[in-house]
Amino acid sequence: MIDLCEGEWLLRPDPGNVGLAEDWHRVRHNPPAWKPVTVPSAWQHTLGLDFHSFGWYRRTVAIPSDWKWQRSWLRFEAVATEARVWVNGCEVGRHIGDYLAFECEITGHVTPGEELDIVVRVDEVMGHITKGFHDMLSAHHGGLWQPVVIVGSGPVHVMPEDVGLYADAHTGGIGVTVGQSGEEIQVNGDAVRVRVGVCNSAGTGVAEGGGEWDRAAETFECEVTVPNEEVVLWRSAAREGEGEGKRAHAMCPYGTGEDTPPGPLPGKEGKGHRLSLLPSGPGLMGVRVAIECRDATSGQWVLSDEVCERVGFRTVETDGRHVLLNGEPIFLRGMLHWGHEPRHIAPAPTPGQVRAEMEQLLAMGFNCICLCMWYAPRYFYEIADELGMLIWQEHPCWHSPMEPEYLDEYRRLFAGFMKRDRNRPSVVIVSATCEHPCFDGELAAWWWARAKSELPGKLHQVQTSSFAWSNPEQTDLYDEHTYDNNDRWVCYLHDLQAVLGEMETPKPFVMGESVLFTSWPDLDRIACEGRAAAWWKPTYLESGLAFENSIRKRYGEAVLDRFKQQADRYHLLGRKFQIERFRSYSNHAGLVTNHLRDVPAGSFGFMDDFDQWRFGPADMRGWLAEVPLILETPGHHRGFASGDRVPVRVRVSNLSGRQITGAGEVEFAGRTYRFDVSRVGPGEIGRSNPVELEMPAVQKVTRHRLTVRHAGLEDGNEWDLWVFPSVDMDRERRRVVRRMTGLPFTAPERKWDDLEKGYSRGFGIEAKSWTSTMPDAATLLPEVEAWECGSPIPDGVQVIVTHRLTLELLAFMEQGGGCVVLLASKGAGGMGARYEWLFGGRPLVVEGGPIAVGASDWVVDLLGMDLTRCHARVMPVEDLGLTDCIEPLLRLVYTHDESCVKMYDFAWMAPVGAQGGMLMATSLDHGSGDRDDGPGRNHAGLTDGRNVAGRYMLRKMVAYCVRDRAINRPVTPVDPDALRRLCVDGDSSSV
Repeated sequence: MIDLCEGEWLLRPDPGNVGLAEDWHRVRHNPPAWKPVTVPSAWQHTLGLDFHSFGWYRRTVAIPSDWKWQRSWLRFEAVATEARVWVNGCEVGRHIGDYLAFECEITGHVTPGEELDIVVRVDEVMGHITKGFHDMLSAHHGGLWQPVVIVGSGPVHVMPEDVGLYADAHTGGIGVTVGQSGEEIQVNGDAVRVRVGVCNSAGTGVAEGGGEWDRAAETFECEVTVPNEEVVLWRSAAREGEGEGKRAHAMCPYGTGEDTPPGPLPGKEGKGHRLSLLPSGPGLMGVRVAIECRDATSGQWVLSDEVCERVGFRTVETDGRHVLLNGEPIFLRGMLHWGHEPRHIAPAPTPGQVRAEMEQLLAMGFNCICLCMWYAPRYFYEIADELGMLIWQEHPCWHSPMEPEYLDEYRRLFAGFMKRDRNRPSVVIVSATCEHPCFDGELAAWWWARAKSELPGKLHQVQTSSFAWSNPEQTDLYDEHTYDNNDRWVCYLHDLQAVLGEMETPKPFVMGESVLFTSWPDLDRIACEGRAAAWWKPTYLESGLAFENSIRKRYGEAVLDRFKQQADRYHLLGRKFQIERFRSYSNHAGLVTNHLRDVPAGSFGFMDDFDQWRFGPADMRGWLAEVPLILETPGHHRGFASGDRVPVRVRVSNLSGRQITGAGEVEFAGRTYRFDVSRVGPGEIGRSNPVELEMPAVQKVTRHRLTVRHAGLEDGNEWDLWVFPSVDMDRERRRVVRRMTGLPFTAPERKWDDLEKGYSRGFGIEAKSWTSTMPDAATLLPEVEAWECGSPIPDGVQVIVTHRLTLELLAFMEQGGGCVVLLASKGAGGMGARYEWLFGGRPLVVEGGPIAVGASDWVVDLLGMDLTRCHARVMPVEDLGLTDCIEPLLRLVYTHDESCVKMYDFAWMAPVGAQGGMLMATSLDHGSGDRDDGPGRNHAGLTDGRNVAGRYMLRKMVAYCVRDRAINRPVTPVDPDALRRLCVDGDSSSV
């Protein structure tokens, strides 16, 4: 083999597409227009990120004088996207389609000891159907972005992709197919035979077979049986409880060396398709497929070509509720990977990078990577085979055209993709497309039948998307891509069970992508290192830097540092909660969380733009364990009152192959509690007896860690619970506070927003158990005396809590120095509070007002929990024109898929008028609100009347208005005219 990645390539851009007319493929001199370029790499490194046209590559290579091969081939591992190839001025081949290898025969141009002039014209073909989602999400890539080599053969040549291997774990047989898909096998000799050798990890041959290939047949098929004692099951890594004596084999990939391949057959010198060995792995065996031709003169069999591969004996099946790997239930703990590579542009992480990232993911508890509509280089899959990382492969097809004239091209490309999928034991799920709104029905039927035939031992989906876009008859797994807030997430999982129960055929449920939360990137580092112009920078970089400067100026560097740290905390807790809740159902077989690394459209990666991991194994093993322990609290709350006794349970999510029995321990606030679970079999969810926790007495909000362990499990789990002191209003404070009555919410105001009717902003299933809530001061502050809107405000009243801001209340603040606490809503006079994806931002908590100095941690911890449990809305302060004239108390700094930072507030305050008046607004969940409990709407058990954190926050706000509002209050009063337009009249007819 001759490696053409060594030595100099030249590249010439052809934006005007004049190269063909000017015969660039014939001109051998190197004018200044030809630039040195590295191969493999995306040509954007050389020509710029905005170059997406035609380009010409040139390379001169000397053929070794000892080159003995009868036939020679120029092999491209992948080209983006359309290639025409010339050698010594003669065209030798064409190909279109990214991610697929192709070869051109150059036998007639190869002379040992002489040079070849190779020219490749590439058209990036923006929007080609193989571009998938990568070029939408990341940078476009074009050119020779994967290796180029020259390989030799005898009379018969077989591409590695033309060899199909299927290891049958039930029989120990390895099925071998050569020359699949009807591609012509060129034979220039007499008789041809195929010999197959199988070796174990020690390089010892354990089986062989083969036979003569009928030259009239397009394919050759045989089966080689491995002795039972040599069959070792390939297993996923990151599994607990592996028994002693489990043997694990691993081998290096088909490589570039010149050594003799191991096994019982003699090697072919100089071929370069090497299979070497490593000391560990999840159970792999080496297979060498040799093509031999009988020499017409000597009558001897001579090696003509060979392909060396690895296989793993394993089964992947479903039983109606679970995915079974080797007959045992397994939960797919997946990481979404879009192929976004800031350093490489093209989706080509280096082998060292791939190994390091996979090892880190396995250490965290992940066991699967979903390659979302792109193909990694071959070594990516080989490393996954070695490490035991499962792969969910989505074919690169996203929102592409489906007119009839394209269907034959789709079939050709899909057939090539399936050849890439078939031999890899790590590839366990294959999907034709992702979120395609109009995937052709005829093409879907063809793909489904072809996948079932060509990809045995794998699970298949035509569409990974939503129920609405998927044909339930063309998938082995039900699937939906749902993103939503924690309050709706619990309801979604409840409603999902009803949907799955209505399906005619029971199948496991997986989520091909879901669960996303956001951190804050290191914008200073991006700017300081001169990366402000980097293509991978956050889309909101400039706006984000301005936001940071405003925080420094207004609050100081310490507040900005705390904001960044708390962003990561909010991010981690959100993922933990949603994944734990998802894993509480036994028919949930897997979830792919979004995403491996930050992308320009969002800082939601487990890695940042500088390859730094935000979280480590200690942060995640508890809830990504093979068998996690999951805490259940009343209403899924994490905040409780001092002195309360709180019944909790522990779920054991046993999607493993073993039984879990016995007692466990809960450690909390210095005490140890025991719990028992009955026998929890494989694929079952166990639930412990109730354990009554005693909340310690506290004088301030206090964090207490709860840890759960079980003797039969390696990994425990832990949660922080917050204990609150009493904040009941005393008689003196109640005397100066009133809650407004009257002006009830109207039917149109209670009506759901369109984005709320279905989960995931309407993309998912219909929301049935979730219900819209409206704030109700009578429920939230029953101890406070009522004041009827429109009646005189009693003397001595300082604070009015209301669900609408009225002109009368504005005058109370502006002229009388009173304080109004507004329970924000989407109703008139409610500050336009609306549903928003809370995972798309991160909280900024301003201490020193109602939130005491040093007390922001509990707010961050409970923001996605108790404080938005049944009422998760934000106030669009920017749209209202209030950003610069209010003091935020709790702000959502939102950037998901945005070009600039957006501000939404959960709580804020502002002085009104010159008499010391103040307006404080909150859209948080402060307890049981005024819910629209229609038929069948139970809010999935979320409301239990014990939202201690929400009640505490509201009473602290009221207390601040009564006692402390002259301290740390904003200096510049808000213009009453800015509020007047947001008010309603006290007359109900104005609502």
